[in-house]
Amino acid sequence: MLVAALLAAVASFALVSFSTASPFEGTSVNDCPQGCRCSHGKGLVNCQNSRLTHLPTEIPEWVKVLDLRGNQLYEVEVGRLEEFAELHTLQLSENRINHLPDVSRAICR
Repeated sequence: MLVAALLAAVASFALVSFSTASPFEGTSVNDCPQGCRCSHGKGLVNCQNSRLTHLPTEIPEWVKVLDLRGNQLYEVEVGRLEEFAELHTLQLSENRINHLPDVSRAICR
């Protein structure tokens, strides 16, 4: 009786664990910057709270949403942002940026 109850509990846990959708499904570790999480299907590169001091060099070209909140960025390299044709959302709060150049031309095309 106890074994049957344990098996039922494990089965229901497995069902819940595998049915929960993650925003990072379809992630490819190969095209995601180190310390970040990516979802190619959503165009999301989430580097939130990754202790970054500059933009990652390996941001995938398919990025639409770049989340850099909670890092240690002092500046944003606008020229780098212009490389991403589909980028429409750039999240930069909770960084150390004192001056933000006009990034609108890089993300509003």
